[in-house]
Amino acid sequence: MNVSFENCPSLYKSFIEDIMSIRSELMDVFSINIFVNAILAVTATLGNGMIIVAILRSQNLQTPSYLLITSLAFTDLLVGLVIHPIVIIGSTFILHGNIRGLCICSYLFSFFFIALGSLSLLIVTCISIDRYLALTLRHRYTIIVTKKRVRYMIVFVCVLAFLGASLRNFEKYQDIITQTINFGYMVLLLTTCVFYIKSFRALHLHTVQVDAQQSNPLAGNFDVVRYKKTLKTMLV
Repeated sequence: MNVSFENCPSLYKSFIEDIMSIRSELMDVFSINIFVNAILAVTATLGNGMIIVAILRSQNLQTPSYLLITSLAFTDLLVGLVIHPIVIIGSTFILHGNIRGLCICSYLFSFFFIALGSLSLLIVTCISIDRYLALTLRHRYTIIVTKKRVRYMIVFVCVLAFLGASLRNFEKYQDIITQTINFGYMVLLLTTCVFYIKSFRALHLHTVQVDAQQSNPLAGNFDVVRYKKTLKTMLV
């Protein structure tokens, strides 16, 4: 067994040793895990694939906001194409007692799980900020928030997410990097919540203003109902 661990990072050795020590007791569990992840892989791939195709084929959806949604759907698509198959292969290695293969799967799973998870959270945060800007900037939104700038932002968050996932596997700085990533997650979650709360509050205030100025024909320039529906869709 020691030979099988020769090329395995110490980061995963204790985990694999624990798994292999109880392997015989959990054979049914790993078999079910393979079946469940196979279903999830198909549904995630087909579902997000259809979302991406629908957005790309509709000219009305070629906006910065839907560019972010497309990126989020593509990230979820990669979960179905990468994460779930890795779990399936890893579970198969466990059933067959293949320690070296399990070591490789553990590394790949850790890398892509952190990279895609971070990327999803970053894009969700960008979406929350985008919705707030759409409400507060109104007619200036299309001038300031352009597809070109959103594309640059998507590239930036992609590099940031995969860079963080790569650094996570440096054993020397593992604790510091893990704490930094966890802190980053907390900041992103808090930022997302804050901007959605600010968006709903700003929308409520704008609705009150419109109701108080119904006699003014210019008050209806901003489509409150449409924005509220879009905001709830983004939140879901």
